[in-house]
Amino acid sequence: MSFRSTAPLRRRLQVAAASAAALPGIQLGDFDLDRVGLNDFGDTAFCWLVGPFEFPFGLNGGLFRAKANGLQQAVVLPGVTPAPGGGVFVGCYFVAISNTGDVVFTGLVQRGAGPVEQGVFLARADGTILRIAGAGDPAPGGGVFSGAYLPRISLNGRNLTFDATLEGSADFGVYVRRGGGALTAVARPGDPAPGGGTIVSAIQPTVNSRGDVLYGAEVTGQSIPSLSLFLAGSNGTTRAIVRPDDLLPDGSSFAGLVDSRGSWSLNDGGEAAFAAFVQPALNPFPLFEATGLRVVWQSLAVRPPRGQRPCRNRHLPHLGTGLRWNRLGAHRRARGRRLRRVRGRPGRHQDGPHPSGAKVLA
Repeated sequence: MSFRSTAPLRRRLQVAAASAAALPGIQLGDFDLDRVGLNDFGDTAFCWLVGPFEFPFGLNGGLFRAKANGLQQAVVLPGVTPAPGGGVFVGCYFVAISNTGDVVFTGLVQRGAGPVEQGVFLARADGTILRIAGAGDPAPGGGVFSGAYLPRISLNGRNLTFDATLEGSADFGVYVRRGGGALTAVARPGDPAPGGGTIVSAIQPTVNSRGDVLYGAEVTGQSIPSLSLFLAGSNGTTRAIVRPDDLLPDGSSFAGLVDSRGSWSLNDGGEAAFAAFVQPALNPFPLFEATGLRVVWQSLAVRPPRGQRPCRNRHLPHLGTGLRWNRLGAHRRARGRRLRRVRGRPGRHQDGPHPSGAKVLA
């Protein structure tokens, strides 16, 4: 079952979709398929199983858009909706939606009795569907795509990005389309990596409204075979956000990104957040004692509790600025003190609860 909170008060939940629920002429199956998209206006988009669960993952998935006013719409139905570029959609998964209502998704396409292909598609708010990249298409920088996956779109709808493989290789590269222009390569296997080494594989990009692209990549020559994090700016420059052995603010060293979808993100201000493995494996929360998992962010913008105001602390290596809470009035003397993490109590700080209840680390 998918729910949508009525932001910003978050006092009411609306059901966007549920297993066995009926949309006009459609009976939904057991569950949704990977990522659910949500924009700033409360509109959602998602792929939901409308037939038996089969492989490859996403088969028999339909694409739906649910507007904040309750209107629900089927965008793609497996075996029914023709795919631009030939064939018919037979499934989908992993969805993102912009503030303009445009939706990007990984689409599964079959041409006749041929194999199931995976590509990236854009479903515009006006109902048109565009093919962005897929099996058999020429790739920027040379080669031919064998598949394209996991697209993301910026909130303003102008930029989109995805990762893809080329024929003859199982390694991934990252590609972007900015402002409705041509596809360009952000990072491909064999490209030099900022800070030294070459890229083996680049995955799971996300893009903001400026056209900056954040992605993870495996790089040769690292002391630890793990994922580093890079930011490719819209101005053509790429820099390392964090690489293995980099020192983190708490004194531990970075050992690699947590390789799961959604473990790093980027906002329109160019600020990045990510989940990381560290050495030594410190334990911010008992749940992650075995792995030493923690969340590190560049900065955070939230509404301060009543009677408090946000205050920027000192720059952190690679990560820019963080955020702390300071009391006003009788507690102005605490202005220069940085809050510490309270271990074992997610969402709690010295100066009281975080206003959103989020698990924020100082």
